[in-house]
Amino acid sequence: MNRQLGALTGLRFAAAFFVVCFHFVHSRAAPDFVAALIEYGNRGVAFFFVLSGFILTYRYWESARPGAGFRREFWAARVARVAPTYYLALILAIPLFVRELVVVYGLAGETLVAAIAIVGAATALMVQTLVPLVPVAHALNSTAWTLSIEAVFYLVFPFFAVRVKRAPLAVLWALGFGGVAMLPVLEYAVVNVLPRSGELLMFSANWAWRAHPFYQLPHFFAGVALGVAFLRQTGGSRAPGFWSRAAGPLTWVFSAASIAYFGLRGPAAAGVWDPMIAAVLFSALIWAFAFSRGSLARLLESRAAQILGEASYSLYILQMPLKVIAQQIYTKVLGVSDTGSGWFQLYLVSFLVLSSVAAYFWFERPAREKLRARFAVSSAGLQTRSKILS
Repeated sequence: MNRQLGALTGLRFAAAFFVVCFHFVHSRAAPDFVAALIEYGNRGVAFFFVLSGFILTYRYWESARPGAGFRREFWAARVARVAPTYYLALILAIPLFVRELVVVYGLAGETLVAAIAIVGAATALMVQTLVPLVPVAHALNSTAWTLSIEAVFYLVFPFFAVRVKRAPLAVLWALGFGGVAMLPVLEYAVVNVLPRSGELLMFSANWAWRAHPFYQLPHFFAGVALGVAFLRQTGGSRAPGFWSRAAGPLTWVFSAASIAYFGLRGPAAAGVWDPMIAAVLFSALIWAFAFSRGSLARLLESRAAQILGEASYSLYILQMPLKVIAQQIYTKVLGVSDTGSGWFQLYLVSFLVLSSVAAYFWFERPAREKLRARFAVSSAGLQTRSKILS
């Protein structure tokens, strides 16, 4: 069963792009609708977690098997996929982190060394969201926290992948979307119950609770349930059927619904129901685009969209250190001091996108292939289904 899910590759870039806009595009001068979309850009990470569950299920549906052999192959493939660019971003971010500790926080001597060692070790091991002793989750390359959560998903997935194949779909729906239905409860606890300061220094703000794998696990399980339902519906082929016929219009409906919800509502009106509604919308988008042959799907399957989608991981994980490099070029090389203008934001976003494409072709993909060869992860051990899964 071999099938291209190119539309999801293009959609992956859209999610990463919105996260970048959330971080770097000032929306004060934008119309309210556009400003609201930008301010909701951080929801893109939840989309990635749903997509991750869907993609892992899709890719390893046939090759999942009991035993340590599959686990080793799976983990080797995941390390080859995420580690090279993750550690490149980490290396680029270390000097910026040390400078912040010295200049902003005034650390020196043993305190400085201890902070670097603790945060550096936690981030290097991808456990920064699991260490509640110091504020480490965002400290060193602030976007890397999502990879810490993904690492937890990667750790547990091969243990239940075989059971997922055999489980009744109703059970998977209950696990996946039952968890999504619990998101309002978790969000209420984050906002109103859990501490924001005190002994758990990592949780000095409620965002840090959202950076915990337990909070994000429902998104991943929702994606797993979607993947199983998709495979049982299609057998992995783009065979004609109800969903294949309906998916084209539904991509427009669900895209418009997502844009309208985030753009018209705005983060100022965000409430405890927002994470659940966002997860449902993201699940609907993934479901529709996985089936679709329509015009919107074909746009996302275009060569340009595929390149951007392939580079979306580099765009996401490298954005923070690359932003500093771009700013230095803008101010020191080009001699322009105004970094708050719209022109700078346009330059910055363009720089990040182009740099991520270069990083993908010149570093991420070659490094991944070298690691795969080193780990001897072959197509005989793990069947490659599509580019988005590689």
